[in-house]
Amino acid sequence: MAEIKSTLDLVMARTKNMTLNAEEKKDQREKELKNNLAGLIQKYQDQAIKQTELTRQLDELKTEYGHGTSGRIVDELLRRIEVNIDNNACLSVLSDYFGLDTSMLETILAEFETARNQGRRRRIDALKTDLSNDGISGSAVIFNIEIDPQWQSEQNTLIDQFRIQLTAGKKRVAHAQDS
Repeated sequence: MAEIKSTLDLVMARTKNMTLNAEEKKDQREKELKNNLAGLIQKYQDQAIKQTELTRQLDELKTEYGHGTSGRIVDELLRRIEVNIDNNACLSVLSDYFGLDTSMLETILAEFETARNQGRRRRIDALKTDLSNDGISGSAVIFNIEIDPQWQSEQNTLIDQFRIQLTAGKKRVAHAQDS
């Protein structure tokens, strides 16, 4: 009677004589590092692990993958910093673990929040004025500013403006790390 083989057995039988050349091995390690790093940082951002556990695992990655790993970690952290989201996790690792000065990024992000809040307040005031002119007012009037097309447009413009500043700031931080 014929033996039933598992998928793994079939794959192993067909690939037993295959080998990777040096370039393929290098690419495989790069992909492995990138995936491990992305997963690890995502766990930290999701608060599934604490910073002490993150630093321990980053140390292990640096030991396992060697020279250049720190730069890749910094690049991944910087890639994840964006306007309009909570960046505290990535900023704290950059400053605490790598000793990088993130104050420029923090300033840009704080300025974005201030500009967005001021813009939101101005738009709400304009909507209140428009409704008041139509004879509608009172404490029951609540604005859902997030669905207002004009506010969405203004906010997208703000995001684009600050994204340019943030990109320049991230390049400066990355350059400081290389120095």
